[in-house]
Amino acid sequence: ETRDAHQALWDRLDRSERLVLLAIGDGEAPTGNFVAREHRVARSTLQSALERLLADRRHVQRDAAGKPYLLDPLFGEWLRRR
Repeated sequence: ETRDAHQALWDRLDRSERLVLLAIGDGEAPTGNFVAREHRVARSTLQSALERLLADRRHVQRDAAGKPYLLDPLFGEWLRRR
């Protein structure tokens, strides 16, 4: 039921924002070495994307420990099933 809405969101994101969301959905550090190496992108690029997503406040927030998480668990499930 949420496929179209999640696809529309996905289509509006740039590559680095997509990588950050995928990493968060997979439980990886979105700005860590693993994600940066695997996708051949600078950690600073991932950090900028994370900051944009956090500033937007619609899809990602930080928990009390500072770890980013997806606000919509259905979006996380959609990401894992892609």
